[in-house]
Amino acid sequence: MTLPNFFVIGAPRCGTSSLFDGIRQHPEIFMSPVKEPWYFSIGVRDEPFRGPKDIDFNLYLSRSEYEELFSGVGDEAVVGEASTDYLYSDSALEALRQEFPNAKLVVILRNPADRAYSQYIQHVSQMREPCHCFWEAIELEEERKKEDWCHYWFYRSLGFYGRQLSRYRQHFDADQIKVFLLEDLLASPDELYRELFDFLGVDSSFSPDLQEDARNASSLPKSRWMHDALTQPSAIRALVRRTTPRHLRVAAIKWIGARRKTVKPPGLALEDRERLIDGYRDDIELLESLVDRNFSQWLGQT
Repeated sequence: MTLPNFFVIGAPRCGTSSLFDGIRQHPEIFMSPVKEPWYFSIGVRDEPFRGPKDIDFNLYLSRSEYEELFSGVGDEAVVGEASTDYLYSDSALEALRQEFPNAKLVVILRNPADRAYSQYIQHVSQMREPCHCFWEAIELEEERKKEDWCHYWFYRSLGFYGRQLSRYRQHFDADQIKVFLLEDLLASPDELYRELFDFLGVDSSFSPDLQEDARNASSLPKSRWMHDALTQPSAIRALVRRTTPRHLRVAAIKWIGARRKTVKPPGLALEDRERLIDGYRDDIELLESLVDRNFSQWLGQT
């Protein structure tokens, strides 16, 4: 039985899909065919999440199903998976610490304010987020935690990279963890992959096909009426949920989503950015000390 010796542990909306696509092209690396199995975070829960749109997050693999993801491993030196919530998840940290103490961990990050807004826009685009106002969703975060919504709804909390990374540093040596930025991936992808492959101990001269990938680009629904009909609680939606099999509901939502009219989302409002960054300031400074890199640009400093 072969299990991973390498994990991409986060963070969501930071370029992990593009990074995953580049990594899995390397002939010496086997990556799980499922990009985000979430086994050591979501998969270990005893109860499903209780958010109104958590259907896609209530996915539970058995241990045998997780191990089956790696049944195709041949003579690859590196075996990995990428679950973007492992950096945030306490249960994932505990599982990796106990079962994979020698694993190599890769983290990719971006400005936490941009990350939070990007995830909000993604959820609106996917007809998951009922709030029309980004800051309203931010203010609902603590209430959503108490109601046991999935952590992917915690737009602000997922961006405290410093405290999350410091937890991992308590259990994994510094040379087991490699941190990149989305800015690195966009500005110098060849250099990033050379550094990454060297870190993993495989041929660093291999250059993946870095075609532009827009799969994770998000847009906003043009019709607020349709968006509300598909996201806000209602008697009709409750009846459909009770009487229609889950796979049919998911298929219907995807079909409608693919055909609705959308518009390009506006940028993050300056006021919201400043409020978020002010709350992240101490954490960003902690991150600077952990990775020995200057993040003054994130803080709005020149």
